[in-house]
Amino acid sequence: MSKITFTVPASKTPQTVSFDLQDTVVPTISGTTPLDPVVPPPVVDPPPVVTPPATPYSIVYSNGYDKDSDLDHAHLQLGKGVVSTTVTKNSAGSFKSIVNVGDQPISSGFRSENQYDSSLTLPEGAVDFDINFEKWESPGWGGCCIQWHPGNNDNGGSALLFMEVAQKNWNVYFWGKGYQDSYSKVTPINPNQWYHLRFETKWTRDNTGYIRVFIDGNLYWSYTGQTLISSDIPYVKDGQNNWANNAKTAPHGMTLYIDNFVISKKN
Repeated sequence: MSKITFTVPASKTPQTVSFDLQDTVVPTISGTTPLDPVVPPPVVDPPPVVTPPATPYSIVYSNGYDKDSDLDHAHLQLGKGVVSTTVTKNSAGSFKSIVNVGDQPISSGFRSENQYDSSLTLPEGAVDFDINFEKWESPGWGGCCIQWHPGNNDNGGSALLFMEVAQKNWNVYFWGKGYQDSYSKVTPINPNQWYHLRFETKWTRDNTGYIRVFIDGNLYWSYTGQTLISSDIPYVKDGQNNWANNAKTAPHGMTLYIDNFVISKKN
């Protein structure tokens, strides 16, 4: 094994260092002041490739209610609903749902709502929207802000699931509990404040279905079990549907705004 010898100045005393050509560090040092060994840099493995998880939901429909054509004029239940450009949530417009005291009933109720086809609801998915309540002129039982209806007049024409707000509280009602105190608690609604609502649903006739209601990201109410009474996936409507025993004289009146309405499917 051959060696190389050379002199290195160190401190005040020159030092002679011998290297074996096949060595990777200094084996011998002559002199009075030792030198630090030559340490090769560590081998660093590249960071592992991490594939981000798939998004659990993907959007199938969205509506910002920025123009009149965004409103549902086809089903003739829009009532006095219009596009508002003054009360919005991070967008150019919102759906202003208006029901006034003394209005004539529409389909046995005081309505101002948009309807969406059941093909958008999907067996498993979610609905998100922002909502703002301007006023209640005469609060009373009823006054949905969103509801799901089955087809073929199943459930006697009544909604399967709805959020009732006319009493100035968030009340969730679901047919599986007989519309009797389906909500877990009563939380007051503050006027002129934006709220974000999210409904996650799985529509099925077996016990694997579920409903989860979130208000501003917090779980408000949940249910697990059968969610359908027929094979028809329900269609969803947003906006007001106020009702009473006598639709011609009931004094309901309320104005609310809905924005950023999004329907998603579970991947």
